[in-house]
Amino acid sequence: MILVFHQKSDPSVTIAPSMLADLQKEFSKMEFVIASSVDEYFNHLSRAEIIWSNVFPVGFPQNTLQLKWFHTTTTHTGGQIPETAFRSSVFLTNNRSVYAENASEMVMAYLLIFAKQFVTLYTAQQQKTWLSLSQFPEKHRIRSLMGQTLGIVGFGAMGQSTAKKAKMFGMKVIASDINPTLNTALLDEFYLDDLKPIFVNSDYVLIALPLCPSTQGIISDKLLAQMKETACLINLSLGQVLDEIYLYNMLKYKDIAAAVLDSFQMQPLPPIHPFFELDNLLITPHVACYDQYVLTKLITHFRMNLTRYLAGETLIDPIPNYDYV
Repeated sequence: MILVFHQKSDPSVTIAPSMLADLQKEFSKMEFVIASSVDEYFNHLSRAEIIWSNVFPVGFPQNTLQLKWFHTTTTHTGGQIPETAFRSSVFLTNNRSVYAENASEMVMAYLLIFAKQFVTLYTAQQQKTWLSLSQFPEKHRIRSLMGQTLGIVGFGAMGQSTAKKAKMFGMKVIASDINPTLNTALLDEFYLDDLKPIFVNSDYVLIALPLCPSTQGIISDKLLAQMKETACLINLSLGQVLDEIYLYNMLKYKDIAAAVLDSFQMQPLPPIHPFFELDNLLITPHVACYDQYVLTKLITHFRMNLTRYLAGETLIDPIPNYDYV
C-alpha cells in the first residue's frame, strides 16, 4: 500500500488527488490511500508500506511496522526524522534533485540583478531619472560576473547545479560542505567543514544548507562579519540557519552591499517587519525552487523511484543523515 498525504498549502504547489490518476493506473496492483486529513493519515499508518508525505509519522517505528520507504515532499527534513529512522532499514528519500535546477536558475537571476544593478536602474526609471555611470554608488557599480567569486555553503544538489551555471559565466566557484565524498571537480577550491574562507573570500555567498540540529544558527554573526563590504549574501536555506538580526544591522549600516532572502524564520513575513525598510535587501516569498512544471516533476520523480523500489534498485535522492552529524 502507498499512503499519500499532503498538508494544506498553496494550491499551486499541492498535488491534488486527481493528478495521481495516471500513477495509480500504471501501478494498479498497488493500493493508494490518499488521506485528506491528519487524522486519516495517522489512522492508516500501520498498514502503509510506502509513505509519500511531508509529515514523518509520529510514533515510529511502533506505529509503522509495515513501513519500508518514506518519501518526503520537501527538500529538507527540518529535524523531523528521528535518528532511529536513519538507523533502521527504511528507505528515506526527498525531492532535492527536482528543485535544484529551478533554484540554481533563480540564484543566477539574483546574481545578475545585483551585478547589473537592476534595482537601481528600475528605481531610476520609476523616478524618470537618467543615470550616468558616475552616479552609481561605489558599492553598486555595474559589474561583470566574470572573475567574481561565488562561495557556496552546502554543496548538495542545489549548490552543484548553481556551480555549473556560475562557471559558464566565468565565475570562480568555491564551496564548503561536511561531506568528503562529494564530486568537487567543478570547484576552484573546496573546504571540508570550514565556512570561514567562504565568507572572507567571496563576492557572492550562497547559503544552500538543509535545516537540522547541526545547521540551526550556523550562519552566525562571526561568519557574517567576515564578508567583504561589496559582497552579496543569498540565502535559500530555511531562515533558522541564519542570524537574521545581525544581518539586518549589517544591511542597515551598509556593512555589506546587499542580500537576498527567500526564506525567513517567520513566514509569511509580516508587513511591519523591519526587513521591508531596507533598500539593499531583495525579498522573495519562498519561491526560488518552483516553476510552472513543479507538480508534474514531483510526480515524475516519485514514479521513477517507485519503479526502482519495485525492481530492488537504488533510490534517487536518499536523505543524508545530516541531522546527527
